[in-house]
Amino acid sequence: MRLKQVHLRNFRKFSNEKIEFSENLNLIEGENNAGKSSIFYAIYFGLTGNALNFRSPKEYINFDESKMMVDIEFTSAGTDYFIRRHYTRSLGGEYSIGRVENENRTILESTEKGSKASEVNKKLYDVTGLNRKIIENVTYAAQQKFVNLIEGGTSQKDAMDYIFDFKTIDEVTRQAKKVIKNRETHVERKDDIKERLERREEELNKQEKQQDQLQEEKDKLESQIEEIEQNLEETKKNRKELEERFEQLQSAKQVSQKLETKKQILEEKKESLTNKKDELEEIGKDKEEVNEEIDEKKKKLEEAEGQLEDIHEKKESLSKLQQKKKSKKTRLEQLREQGSSLKQKIDEKKDKLDEKRDEVNRLGQDLSVSSKEQAEKLLKSLQEKEEEIRENIKNLESDISENKTLLKGARETYENGECTNCGRKVDEPQKYKQEIEELESVVQDLKEDRDESSEKLSQNLQRQERVEQLIEMIDKVEKIEEEKQDLKGEYENLRENIEDENSELDNLQEDIDELEEQLESLNPDKVEQQREDLKRELNKLERREEKIEDLKQDIKSMKDDLNKVEEDRNKLKQKLEEAGVDKSSVNEEYSRIQEKKQNEIKESEKLKTQKEQKQKRVKQIKNTLEDREESLEQKRQEIEDIKEKLEEIRQVEERLEEAKQALKVYKSSEAEMRDINLKRLEKKIFNWYQELAAKQEFKQLKIDRESYELRGIPRNTNQELSISNYQGGGQRTLTALAYQLALAEITGATDFMMIDEPTDATDSENRENMLEMIHGAVKQFSQILLITHHGVGREQANNIIKIVKKNSEESKVEYPLRS
Repeated sequence: MRLKQVHLRNFRKFSNEKIEFSENLNLIEGENNAGKSSIFYAIYFGLTGNALNFRSPKEYINFDESKMMVDIEFTSAGTDYFIRRHYTRSLGGEYSIGRVENENRTILESTEKGSKASEVNKKLYDVTGLNRKIIENVTYAAQQKFVNLIEGGTSQKDAMDYIFDFKTIDEVTRQAKKVIKNRETHVERKDDIKERLERREEELNKQEKQQDQLQEEKDKLESQIEEIEQNLEETKKNRKELEERFEQLQSAKQVSQKLETKKQILEEKKESLTNKKDELEEIGKDKEEVNEEIDEKKKKLEEAEGQLEDIHEKKESLSKLQQKKKSKKTRLEQLREQGSSLKQKIDEKKDKLDEKRDEVNRLGQDLSVSSKEQAEKLLKSLQEKEEEIRENIKNLESDISENKTLLKGARETYENGECTNCGRKVDEPQKYKQEIEELESVVQDLKEDRDESSEKLSQNLQRQERVEQLIEMIDKVEKIEEEKQDLKGEYENLRENIEDENSELDNLQEDIDELEEQLESLNPDKVEQQREDLKRELNKLERREEKIEDLKQDIKSMKDDLNKVEEDRNKLKQKLEEAGVDKSSVNEEYSRIQEKKQNEIKESEKLKTQKEQKQKRVKQIKNTLEDREESLEQKRQEIEDIKEKLEEIRQVEERLEEAKQALKVYKSSEAEMRDINLKRLEKKIFNWYQELAAKQEFKQLKIDRESYELRGIPRNTNQELSISNYQGGGQRTLTALAYQLALAEITGATDFMMIDEPTDATDSENRENMLEMIHGAVKQFSQILLITHHGVGREQANNIIKIVKKNSEESKVEYPLRS
């Protein structure tokens, strides 16, 4: 059996979705609570008519709807079928099964046409070989539930007995023969598939020859392109040599022009040098007198600079003292403000303290208490009295309740005329009436005593409250007194600081007055004017000296320029000699080289055009090769698929032999058959475990014959241990999945498999190994449906079904591999 399509309408979060399945591995992915497992619930409901993990199928119906539908199309034994199940909240279910031919449906059984639901399910079982027990224990690895396989137990034993049908040997034999017959029919197709393989291989060889011819043409063109590139390289080399000679000629022309220019510059420089020498000789006649005057002016300027520096230092000192005086005044004002504030706080605390003491005295007089110790003693006495009163009230309540019970019994006896305890009639009813009056009087007295005690309790509690209030007020008075003393201490410290600041301020003022007198005596403005006059006179004399130095420098610079110009002329002459260029033939050779350059450019362009044409053809061939390669790859893949089918047929042939041998065994006793099948199952489980586990912890796996619990022998010991107690969650999942796959393989239920999030509890290494194995298992299982939310397994999947939330109440289906 293989699923083709599931159509859901109002099924949990799916309002109207068609989910398409392919052969091999179908990966169902999506975030948590998107509705992945709901697809398996729908398939389970479609194939069994029952609700998985819910009490009734109506719980599958969307909250806002009254009915839902699951319609499954599937292939079994080469024929297409459908199973459709409608279900409403009020009327229950309506079921139909039929064939599908060319998109037309023919109903075989339907509750709408009078069939019973059991008849529809039986027809479905006849077509698929699947029922509820087989699906739950073999075909469907439900999330977390399949792990229970390794724990065994009565339910597991019953399921295994049903799966293998150990108690009905004839039925097993009949089913085995049916499976063998189906497999033999499958094997008979072997020759047709081989013939198809030969045809495909012949077609592949023909196309590969065409590819080789195109490849030869491509190689030839690439060789020609390489030859053209060599010619282009040679042309490029010739052009480079011409360019170099051309540049030499251009340089020679420029050198010739520069020589003429340098000659003119040289003449101009010589004339300027003569003029500068004459000017220097005229200025240098009175140089000694000027130098003496400069030295005298400098000496006077130094004296003026010293006086100004002294004045500047005194001004800076004065400024610092004035700034310090200002800061001290500000600090003094702040301290005085703080003193005022503290004085005000002390007065406030004093007033508050007097007020609180008056309150304490008044309350103390009312309570006849004069100290905190007396108040605490009184409070303790009142609390003890409170306990006595409460105990008394409790006893009175108990007495009232007891007397009320006696009163009730006496009234009933008086009214009914018979004893409430023994039921006999009383002789003197008036006696009970008198007893009733006495009890009523007692109850009334007890109530009055209770009310009086309650009043005393209330008074006691009020007095306790006032005593507690007095103690609290005394604590506050003590606290205020402490705060007042702290403020007084702070105020005294502040007064001392103010006196210190006043003393420092007076000292600063004396220093300021002294500096101001010194500055006044120095007359800073007069000294400053003298310095400026000296500077102007000195600058005037120094400019004359500078002019002499400038003239000397100009003369030296001109001599250097003359030497440099002469040197440049010699270099230019040498450059012409090294280039081997005759000044008279420069222009003629320049024109000849330019013409050769143009011819080389034309030849280069011609070769480039040829190269581009051939490269274009090579590109066409490459595109053709790539296009045909895709077709060839499809052919190769088809051949691989045919070989895989042949391999499957070979494996089926091997299994047929196993099945035929098993038939012989089934004819033996039930006990022998159970042991043989369980041994085969143990072997299959261990084989699957070896494929699943990245790191194998067991060297052997066994099924307990009594409890059906899976047990294992670790590699480091010979002791047999329970898997469920020995391993962690990830390893338990691996062995349980191996168990489920082995069951499917050994029972022949390899057409169709549903696995719900088997990688949840596994680590990354085992997860990757498990997914790789599941992908490989499609060789033995025609169709596997795998749910995962880890985002893994996409590379191995033939079909990806992505469940996406539209909103919190609805989901939809996408197919990422088709986009």
